[in-house]
Amino acid sequence: MWTRNGTKGIVEAVGGTGKTVLGVRVVAAAVASNTPAVVVVADDTVRAQWLDELAEAAPDCRVAGLGANPRPSAERTWQVAIVTASTIARLRQIASPAQCSNAILVVDDLDRYGGGVLAQILTDQFTSRLALTRALDRDDQAVRSRLLPYFGQAITGCDYPTAHAQALLAPVTVIHIGVELDAKERARLTHLDSLVDREYDTLVDSYGAPAKPTEFRTFVDVLATGRGSGAQHANRYLTAVAERATLLAECQAKTDLVGVLPAEVMTATQTIVFADRPVSAAQVHHTLTTHGIPAATTATPPTAAQRTATTDGLNDHSLAVLVEQRVLDPTIPVPGAEIAVLLARHRNHTQLIQRLGRVLRPGSPTRKQLIINVFVSGSVEDPRQDGGSLAASVGPLATETIRTDAAGLTTFLRSWKSAHASDPTPVAATAAPQAPAPTPMQAAAPVPRSIPQSAPGPTQRPVPRPAPGPDPLPQSPRNPDSEQIAELLNELTNLGQIATGEEVGDLIGFTDPSDLRILTETAARDEQLVFIEVGGDSDDLLLLGTAPHTDLPRTRATAARITLWATSSDDPIGALYELMSDLDGVHVPPHRLVQIAAFLRGTTPKALL
Repeated sequence: MWTRNGTKGIVEAVGGTGKTVLGVRVVAAAVASNTPAVVVVADDTVRAQWLDELAEAAPDCRVAGLGANPRPSAERTWQVAIVTASTIARLRQIASPAQCSNAILVVDDLDRYGGGVLAQILTDQFTSRLALTRALDRDDQAVRSRLLPYFGQAITGCDYPTAHAQALLAPVTVIHIGVELDAKERARLTHLDSLVDREYDTLVDSYGAPAKPTEFRTFVDVLATGRGSGAQHANRYLTAVAERATLLAECQAKTDLVGVLPAEVMTATQTIVFADRPVSAAQVHHTLTTHGIPAATTATPPTAAQRTATTDGLNDHSLAVLVEQRVLDPTIPVPGAEIAVLLARHRNHTQLIQRLGRVLRPGSPTRKQLIINVFVSGSVEDPRQDGGSLAASVGPLATETIRTDAAGLTTFLRSWKSAHASDPTPVAATAAPQAPAPTPMQAAAPVPRSIPQSAPGPTQRPVPRPAPGPDPLPQSPRNPDSEQIAELLNELTNLGQIATGEEVGDLIGFTDPSDLRILTETAARDEQLVFIEVGGDSDDLLLLGTAPHTDLPRTRATAARITLWATSSDDPIGALYELMSDLDGVHVPPHRLVQIAAFLRGTTPKALL
């Protein structure tokens, strides 16, 4: 298929199904025809794998040396150059476009590179182009505008159902675990659900956004980069969706679930836990180590020594768990990984395939590998409302699917461990009774569009479960108590002593503007803060914290000045210095001013800048 496409294309296939073999064969054929080949790989580990494979396929080929200071040469002396993302710039020193005008370009793991690397790779000097990737998000703007025009047609390789049909990967068990939010989290989720629904309806009804999820997200992403009310609504929608995803990924119940995983099971195998932000990955890591489970995390970029220690610990199995943040670090392998724990819902199809590829690998495991999907019951994460994105990706590879709770998970894990102890026979990858689907080298059919994950439509409302005892929701602030006021002031302090009412209300669980107004007025009467109405068509407030002996009239005037600048200035960034000069001794962090202006204008600080 790649040859019929004029030696251009992107082959999409999950890990362990032959992409590297295909790439090596293409390079070996180029060597045989005296055509120079440039291979781009992610890191030195992958480069070493390519060198080993190429030594067998084309043992006499000359591979370019890419030391720290490669010397330019009038003539090309190499047949193959294998460069990593960090050494791609050195290629120009040994291979000018004139020397490689007819060269072939092979990019391995295309999904692992950012725009900076791609800008150096995608040049016109390569007449033949092959990209290999585990997943291709066809709804991504960069894919549609840069990658497909450059590489050409996407070619179906091997997805998980195909891997099962051809016995390339062993079957797995998928376990769905539903958890519940606490009162504050549930109130915030209700607010964010309402906000997503409201902005979705506005974008579709008033701004012409298409209702189809994939087309809707593309429309909103473009609209958000512009100006005017449409951009404001688009950014409010995107912000609410992102905040909801973070809330669901980092809820307390998911951390508590990690804390009850049986240590005797976890230390007898290896697991990768997929969290969201670095702070949540660090919290999960702390929970595991506190419960006696040796773990490492990628929450912060490791030093060279830390990376070596982590890799060694995973190789000798002295480390049982690796906790990954949202941005994966595939340079740290987990060779004995049998369990994937998904705490954070994937943002798109590509991210899901990247995660599963860290655990699901070819071979004959001694027991079924486990995918544990932890979700908030009744939310957009719930498999019953999620459109089956995980099931659609894994397909028949999941020969068993279980839905249970934390206690049921513990029981299952212990029986899973015991079953292996009594019968350690490897689990064979059995072929499904159907005609084999195409391999990466046989693929010819068009690739089906990935299932959208990042542009949810109107929220399907959860059916609340009855909770024992009295209603745990926050008490009405019609008569606010000192604890509620203290919580309000604490969050205001955390935000730099300046915030909008909506910001603080979301954090403390008071999403009704009238209730928050009463709470704010009570604190203001005690001279613990000042506030001013934003005005216009907004019922929001701007809050400024106070200290003992604060000049309250001057602080109120400062709040009014900030509000006017944030909502009405034609160039808020250009006028920021003048505003800071006018604050008359009231200290407000500049970054918070930018955030406030962006929030009140319905955009993002990045767009404002």
